[in-house]
Amino acid sequence: MKKMTSYIIAGVKADNENVFMQRVGELLERNNLLDQLTEGIVLNAYINDPEKCLAKVSQRNKSWNITKLNGCKIESDSRIRVEYNYSKECWFKSEEGAEKSSKGWGVYTSDEQKETYPVKGIYCGSSSDTFNKEQASEYGIEIEVL
Repeated sequence: MKKMTSYIIAGVKADNENVFMQRVGELLERNNLLDQLTEGIVLNAYINDPEKCLAKVSQRNKSWNITKLNGCKIESDSRIRVEYNYSKECWFKSEEGAEKSSKGWGVYTSDEQKETYPVKGIYCGSSSDTFNKEQASEYGIEIEVL
């Protein structure tokens, strides 16, 4: 917690503890933060088992080839987000589109061959999976909880 935040909280609490407790309760309820107060706040997360994380992400995204794990982040609601790059086979409008996509440019694609999408190629993109702190170990993620 930042020093300024500590001073403000201490000051408001010292002025009137009953009002302070009512305000804290209202904030926690309005923002759905009671679980974080009772069960803990995720402060940090990191991938400690990349193979396990890669396997879990691949399992959730069966048609994608996960090419790189980019790390994980804590969302504002204490959920954890694993970010990664992937590739997949798909169909493009032109050879130029397929070439641009293989370099990470966003182009329109189709999962199946159509008259308007005759060129087969590789689409490269990035995505993420978000999950609760209780699922962290399934992803090979180590978390620090306050």
